Amino acid sequence: MKQRDPREAQVRQDVARRRGRLATIATTVLVCVAACSNPSDSGDGGATDSPPPVPTTTATLTPSHYASTGPLDLPRFAGSKTPYLSGVWVGGRPNVTAWAGFGDWRKAPVDVVLGYNDYSSWDAMHSDGNLSLFSKFPGTLVYGVALVPAGGSLRDVAEGKRDDVWRATANGLVKQGRKRSVVRLGLEANGTWFPWGATADTAEDFKAAFRRVAQILRQEGADPVVAFDIGCGVGLTGDDDPQAPLTKLYPGDDVVDVLGCDIYDDKHGGVGNPMAKGHVSKGPSLNDTLEFAKQHGKPLVVPEWGLDRNYGSGDNPTFITNMYKFFDDNAEHIALEIYFNEGGGDIKSSLWEPNQNPKAAAEYARIWAARGVTP
Repeated sequence: MKQRDPREAQVRQDVARRRGRLATIATTVLVCVAACSNPSDSGDGGATDSPPPVPTTTATLTPSHYASTGPLDLPRFAGSKTPYLSGVWVGGRPNVTAWAGFGDWRKAPVDVVLGYNDYSSWDAMHSDGNLSLFSKFPGTLVYGVALVPAGGSLRDVAEGKRDDVWRATANGLVKQGRKRSVVRLGLEANGTWFPWGATADTAEDFKAAFRRVAQILRQEGADPVVAFDIGCGVGLTGDDDPQAPLTKLYPGDDVVDVLGCDIYDDKHGGVGNPMAKGHVSKGPSLNDTLEFAKQHGKPLVVPEWGLDRNYGSGDNPTFITNMYKFFDDNAEHIALEIYFNEGGGDIKSSLWEPNQNPKAAAEYARIWAARGVTP
């Protein structure tokens, strides 16, 4: 067996620490479910992790300002000036005030927001309450759906032993008015920091589980845009082929609608330049993923991208510039992009409320101001 670069273990540990935050997101957001469940609540509250107060904004997120357009027929802000949908993750405060505040700051309302299901247990996945947090957002939801909780079996999912969970997920999407969402099944498929993260040994089980869940969602009345995505710059554990996360895990054209990857300015993964391959873990670059998507006739999505102050280049405005150059240069092939504005102490990627990266924040705001988009 080929000996791996000893630095790779550290890379995977660093990435796991960074991405491991999503294991706590479901619990964090459920705090907001309880806080926002009062029938008299406007849906604009429910901050978690004690985020800074969100100022009063002039941006509006009313249904009349949104319409379903484009080849994927996804809701977006009617005045958007980009061919692709653009949006934000606002940390543990999924509410209209935060989404509108971010849009007001960048002078362009968001088309799309990001959420995740609760995968703390099979029961939580069956009775997930996170979808209700997005009921007041009139744009598109990108929803990360775990395939298994900790200790769960991909093979059991593939063999139909958990079909009740996916029927409940489909029913939840319909009930909450989110049947036409972008659903990231088994997000970051090559990410072994997640319980469903595939390796060379479990690749076939992952694909079979993905296919079964996608089919059940559609059979049960949801109309999802099904996304297959990976972690950029990260290889497939047990396979030395840099393209293996794409070639060995792709579930098939018949069940996948869009294809993408998550990319952070992480120097260890070598993905600070979106065109570069990972220097250590030797996984696909953003450009590799785009080319693979084009070969399969699928639009590209970038459901998470952002800075990384702890494990990457820090306050790096060049990363912001390069990412929007990539998006704009390849706009005809890109369906959406979402900036991961996380203000906690983990990756410290936030550009707004709080502004942890003033140089990068100024560049992000400059790019959007130059587009001439107004709320």
